Amino acid sequence: MKRIIYSLTILSILFCGTANAGNPDRIGEAGATHLLINPWARTSGWAGANTAGVSGIEALRLNVAGLVRSDHNEVVFARTNWFSGAGININAFGLKTKFGDYSALGVTIMSFDMGDFYKTTEYFPDGTLGTFSPSYTNIGISYAYAFSEQTSGGVTVRLVSESISNMSAMGVGIDAGIQYRSYDQRFKLGFALRNVGPSMKYSGDGIDHRVVEDGIMNPTARTMESRVAPFELPSILNIGVGYKVMELPKGGLTLAGNFMANSFGRDVISAGVEYSYRDMLFLRGGFAYEEHIFNEALSTNVASGPSVGATFQVPYRDGKTIGIDYSYRDTYNKYKGIHSLGVLLTF
Repeated sequence: MKRIIYSLTILSILFCGTANAGNPDRIGEAGATHLLINPWARTSGWAGANTAGVSGIEALRLNVAGLVRSDHNEVVFARTNWFSGAGININAFGLKTKFGDYSALGVTIMSFDMGDFYKTTEYFPDGTLGTFSPSYTNIGISYAYAFSEQTSGGVTVRLVSESISNMSAMGVGIDAGIQYRSYDQRFKLGFALRNVGPSMKYSGDGIDHRVVEDGIMNPTARTMESRVAPFELPSILNIGVGYKVMELPKGGLTLAGNFMANSFGRDVISAGVEYSYRDMLFLRGGFAYEEHIFNEALSTNVASGPSVGATFQVPYRDGKTIGIDYSYRDTYNKYKGIHSLGVLLTF
């Protein structure tokens, strides 16, 4: 266990050094930034601070090592209203199955619904060519293994797809993570490296343009292809801790914190708290801080920091449960907040 944590710590230091983590001068250089969005209601309710203790299918967005830490198979669906009033919705679906007590396999699909846009060109700028719907989708396949009661690790391979009416890009990203829990399960430590992979690049008819060359006798028309610059995935490193400060007969109180080293933006420090009652009601709150978060003019994040959430779940057979999750992430006024609603069924 010590050797694993030591190796992951060295990897974290190397990542922060080589990726210029927290460098705001690199904002805008990465693409596929939808990989940074958390579509799940439970984990977003406390600002994504529970990298160390997250479990089940929602672990695939924070730390895949937690996939194996829930006792049952799971299926979950969530819908996020991204900026209320903007007409942008995110649909997410996840399925997790366990193989014995020590391994689990998970699949997630996340897709954006942005509505219809008018097609325009330099010759037809008025949108008379019809409409199109942009597509942003990522599909992840994950595997996690529990080395012991205290330690687990996992890896995710994620296919990333983006497209508009006449251009598209595809890529592959890899996540890896590890979790450690103390013998009494109260203290937790987690590391996760996310969105590591080769560069992506757009291709398609949208980068072609027709050029007419005037000749003395016979003018000719040629189709020219513009050069397209590749872009990198938005790699991040999460380092989190968690501690259950109160163990009560009917519930408990857990604190969590996370440091996100961002290779293409400012670093983010998150803190969160969760209160549980009879394993039926869960209340959460959190705050995600980055430099200038209190100044809308200087902030590079539409979220203003606070988030809250709740889960209500009931057992239906042999300890299995069905639950409804909700979270709200505060944004600056003109974005009108982010709402997420999810349903999770264990079987």
